[in-house]
Amino acid sequence: MEPLVYVLSSVKVEGAINLPVIKTEFIDADVDIDEFDVLIFTSKNGVFGLDRLGVDWRRKPSIAIGEATASAIEKLKGRVSFVPDEAYGDDLAIEITKRYRFLKFLYPRAETIVSNLPEILRARGADIAEKIVYKTVCNRDELTPPKAGSTIVFSSPSTAKCFFEKFGWREGYKCVAIGKTTAAAIDFCKDVYISPKQTLEAAVDFAKKLS
Repeated sequence: MEPLVYVLSSVKVEGAINLPVIKTEFIDADVDIDEFDVLIFTSKNGVFGLDRLGVDWRRKPSIAIGEATASAIEKLKGRVSFVPDEAYGDDLAIEITKRYRFLKFLYPRAETIVSNLPEILRARGADIAEKIVYKTVCNRDELTPPKAGSTIVFSSPSTAKCFFEKFGWREGYKCVAIGKTTAAAIDFCKDVYISPKQTLEAAVDFAKKLS
């Protein structure tokens, strides 16, 4: 019997057991979409959070950090104009500012973020406004911890924080992170493997191969 793979998300992924250690709460915000030229989304919840505000964001081009975010934009009939090759730090900021010069960005984001993307973009001269449209909280419902020897897919830095708060840590687990930022948050795991692609499906496939 092959080891089990758990994915710390409420999104169903074939071949994995869902363990939703976080919940998303959306936040109301005032947004005048006409003030902005380009939207930057770093998560699906940023897309959903802006969409629920009832503003006509679809007529603006969107930068999607990752394929899953791009897919969420497209499913809501938005327009993905750019998915960067590099999704981290200075390299990401360089990609964005080279392509979009002298434009004003809107970044719909979580209440707490790990990325320093806005600061890096501003340092490169970008005009960027941030709007908090959701927050992530730990799931306080009763959950069963992963079985010994399982491989765990962490889908965000918040899942790392909430997993550790809820279950602590057990030696023998294998850790797969959906990206570098998430990997940096899993400081309680000795060996953290980063999925080659930033989607839950790809991360689960990668985790199965590790197992």
